[in-house]
Amino acid sequence: MNKSYLHYIAYCLFYYLLFFSANNYANEQLLAGDSLSMEDDIYESISLTSVTRLAQSPRDLPVSVSVITRDMIDASGAVEIPDLFRLVAGFRVAIPDGGYYTVIGQGAGDQWGRKLEVFLDGLPVQSPVINYIDWLSLPVEVDDIDYIEVIRGSSVAVYGTNAFEGAINIVTTKAFEKKGLYARLLKGDPDLKGAELKYSFLTKNSSHAVSAYYKENSGFEALHDSSEYTKFRYKGNFNPLVNDEIQVHLGITTGFKQEDGDGLAFIDRPRNVDTNQQYIQWNHRYQNNNKLSVKAYRHAVEYDDTYETALLSEIFGLTPDQVPDFFGGRPDQAILFGFYSSNSTRYGVEIEQTYVMPSLQLNIGAGLIYDDLKSEFAFGDSQSSTGLNKQLFGNVEWRINTDFVFNTSAMIEAPRDQDAKLSPRVSLNYHLNQGNTFRMSAAKSYRTVNSYYAGLNISSHYTSDNTTFDKLADYRNYKRAESITSYEISQLISYSEYGLSFDWRLYNDKYDNKREGAKDLSIVDDLGDGATVIIDGGGYTVKGFQLQGQSKFNDSGLISFHYSLAESEGIILSETSPVKFKDYADVVPKKIYGLLISHRLINNVNIGINYSRVTDVTWEDFGDTIPGHKRLDLNLRTNFKMGNKNVKLEMIAQNVLGDYIEFNNDNVFDTRFLIRLSIENL
Repeated sequence: MNKSYLHYIAYCLFYYLLFFSANNYANEQLLAGDSLSMEDDIYESISLTSVTRLAQSPRDLPVSVSVITRDMIDASGAVEIPDLFRLVAGFRVAIPDGGYYTVIGQGAGDQWGRKLEVFLDGLPVQSPVINYIDWLSLPVEVDDIDYIEVIRGSSVAVYGTNAFEGAINIVTTKAFEKKGLYARLLKGDPDLKGAELKYSFLTKNSSHAVSAYYKENSGFEALHDSSEYTKFRYKGNFNPLVNDEIQVHLGITTGFKQEDGDGLAFIDRPRNVDTNQQYIQWNHRYQNNNKLSVKAYRHAVEYDDTYETALLSEIFGLTPDQVPDFFGGRPDQAILFGFYSSNSTRYGVEIEQTYVMPSLQLNIGAGLIYDDLKSEFAFGDSQSSTGLNKQLFGNVEWRINTDFVFNTSAMIEAPRDQDAKLSPRVSLNYHLNQGNTFRMSAAKSYRTVNSYYAGLNISSHYTSDNTTFDKLADYRNYKRAESITSYEISQLISYSEYGLSFDWRLYNDKYDNKREGAKDLSIVDDLGDGATVIIDGGGYTVKGFQLQGQSKFNDSGLISFHYSLAESEGIILSETSPVKFKDYADVVPKKIYGLLISHRLINNVNIGINYSRVTDVTWEDFGDTIPGHKRLDLNLRTNFKMGNKNVKLEMIAQNVLGDYIEFNNDNVFDTRFLIRLSIENL
């Protein structure tokens, strides 16, 4: 089916259903003659554990947190998990190309988004390579998520160096919530299609869910950046004894994403990816809710994007006979390269003890993270880099009296060949009344150098003898940790009688020892252009205001809104020979805001309206200075019975306001239409 024909059908169906539903809804309201009532505060019954590793109510948390609920997920019409973070105050999401996403908390952003710690049911999912989140290869889809906790601000004191600008905990649905066989189909443009099959079942003392996914996407129209993934996941919960729980997670992903090139030095080529994850956690509860937790995990990632460039004569405009004169007598040949090609494994083990007392709860723990990285191109002659990161941590909540709660957290990390760093955070909460809490917090957070960058010595090779042609980067001599000094004042206000909660936050983050890539011309190779090394670029400051709120109607809909106002300032050293600086005044958007509305039009028919706006911003590395853009997504969904089967049909229109640029000038996001069908109890 061609694209224009699919557009026409989607437009007709969408607006027909919208008109039909709105008309029926209006008639029902005229007949009913009553107004919408409001539900209890949606945060009222939530206990959050991600902020301090302790179970806390939102009013006792030391910092601002956003919760993306299942209702918000349904209303958003999101097809990929990263798009859900467009609902979070201060967060921005971009697609550097069709094969991967980047999610940025509140600092400067690039194509990797390496400064957020992301957990999937407790499993850290950062790739050992580059330490970024390969969102599309996660063995989970949007429909599997129960809720997401987003900590807005540095969480190194709780989780370590990866949580430099925040942390995200994705919690998936439990097996007993969707028992039986479940299927989901997705079709949209440009050439997006997917399928999911899940089976969940219970035994006497355990629950199990097994899932299989397939998805392919043609990417941006102007780029060769298609992707295709097949994913499998097993999630099991076991209760061998009354006070014991064992959680098991197994995930496998295989697929590829197409890399766009210039046809000569960088050709179009697939980047094959294979990942597998194993995770087990044992929780043992004592009396008074004291708990011992032990977890271990393995996360293995294999990338292969090895390719041969065009011939040297074609790249440099020479005749084949001239090539030996310029390249050490070597004949005309292609160059071998693979920027991502690697076989890497991360192992982790952690033990944690939690104590709960009448006015005090605390936990203490220790962890080890070991990286074993191998690459023909990334680590020079050794072709490998290994590293062990040792962690000690603790978190305390002290209820001073009925009005004041004191929280403190600290993390000590000792990574490979680096000095140990202490990252502390302290906060004080004042409960003005049951629904009104004022908070103050301060933190010092360090981002140490991970195993990949500690050993990075990347180069391309001649195909004839596999010797070095071009040294691209050598980071081995830089061990200095980046840091953030953070101050935050915030307030959580809840009106349970209206189902309304909102959280405002004033923050000031001072970044120091920012890592910058600069050319070092003293590094010799056959290309003669030196190599990139890491330098201390200095510091910059980001300060701003954030507001996040939501209101839940009684079974008929919800409203969620967010607004952020930010300002960055600082001059960063970007080159040393010759000396160059760059202004950091525009590395964060001045404003980000959004509104999500979900409403039931008639029985079992709901509409979701998701609007967001981001002002001008400059992306680092491969990004450009991007003008402000706005985006509007619409989602019309209905639930109905087909025999004993529960069916959900969704029609999704993304970016109905027209084309916009999101990361660089080649990435034009256009209007897209999708249909998603889900069936339970097959």
